[in-house]
Amino acid sequence: MNKRGHKSKMINRGKKAMMVGYHRQAGAEVYRMYNFETEKITQTRDIRWTNEMYHEYHQKTENDDDTDDGTRSGSDDESYKDKETTPKTSSETSSKEERALRKLDTFYNPTLGNLAMEDDFCFVGGTDDNYDNPESFSEAYHHPDEEEREKWQEAIKKEFSDMITRKVWRYTSRRKVPTDRRIIGNKWVFKRKRNGVYRARLVGLGYAQIPGVDHKDNFSPVISEVAFRCVLALALKHSWEMEIVDVVTAFLYGELDETIYMTIPEGLNQHVDQVFGEDDCVILDKSIYGLVQAARQFHKKLLHVMTKEMSFEKCKADECLLYHRNEKGAIIVCVYIDDTLCVGDAGAVEAFKKELRAHFDTKEEGQMDEYVGCKVKRESDNELIMYQDDLLVKIDKHFGEEIIDVRKCEIPAGTGDRVV
Repeated sequence: MNKRGHKSKMINRGKKAMMVGYHRQAGAEVYRMYNFETEKITQTRDIRWTNEMYHEYHQKTENDDDTDDGTRSGSDDESYKDKETTPKTSSETSSKEERALRKLDTFYNPTLGNLAMEDDFCFVGGTDDNYDNPESFSEAYHHPDEEEREKWQEAIKKEFSDMITRKVWRYTSRRKVPTDRRIIGNKWVFKRKRNGVYRARLVGLGYAQIPGVDHKDNFSPVISEVAFRCVLALALKHSWEMEIVDVVTAFLYGELDETIYMTIPEGLNQHVDQVFGEDDCVILDKSIYGLVQAARQFHKKLLHVMTKEMSFEKCKADECLLYHRNEKGAIIVCVYIDDTLCVGDAGAVEAFKKELRAHFDTKEEGQMDEYVGCKVKRESDNELIMYQDDLLVKIDKHFGEEIIDVRKCEIPAGTGDRVV
């Protein structure tokens, strides 16, 4: 205070707040901060980080805990002093966080006792959720049901055959591995798809890779939602074909820039004429599923083939959108990891699929009815319907009756709102 009773320009006007996200339009430079005193969200760039944990914030009075409307009783100064001196119990902290997160435009999981980030989970698309998938190689290879056992053994044989054909690895000895390098492990993952396909995947344990040694860059871009919707609008306007082409075991095409050592996969000795001992291991020349850089290496391989050998051009706004025009017509390709959406004139689409088969083992899934977990139904020449009913079923199955407790909204959602 100065002599006239006014606040000085040098007085500390900072307020304690908790970061709850980023401003959507402004990007990562503008932070969304939750003020515990005013119970409001502010958007600001002026931040000084104190390195305090989320749970170490001030306590409100009991009257404040029992109400959600932000009303206060008594003097603000006395209330503020109580906050500084009274510690907050874990149950009060959890309750406070839950009520705060319900008010925020962020992800809130009603089934978790605390913040959603403490127990992450995901929904895997395309799998049969009603089927009990094997948990180990032995369980799949020696399945009690004879018919199921034959299908799983055939899936394992196919996975080994693909890796051997594409020369994914070469054999070496543990004695030749440098002392400062790590031999990563591997495991089998078994999934039965909704279409009845039995899938066996040999997955590397990417968490054991040494950053900077076994991998460097690992980011792999995918087609953006905006670009995807723009392509669909163009397809409707020009009455183009929309077909899906899947690259089979796509990650096995990625060429590694680093030398990665891996243990001998379980069951390999049953599919090759060679006996392996405890001193044997492999050197990976191609990427496999589970490696940190696997998606990035395949993305580089696919873009190299399409731009250098198939004469496609990348969109300046989105490198996962490629286009090409020739005497057979125009075609636009959307890339989402190993799923490619081909949109264009019928002749150009057929020529693209034929040329892509010369470089990769592909599976043509025909007209697009589902892409990246989103179902697409073409009602007419100028109308598309997009929906995710399978995701809703999985959410209901995962949360059960807890879904009933989620707040409902009867008005239509605005553009860009996150429903789940």
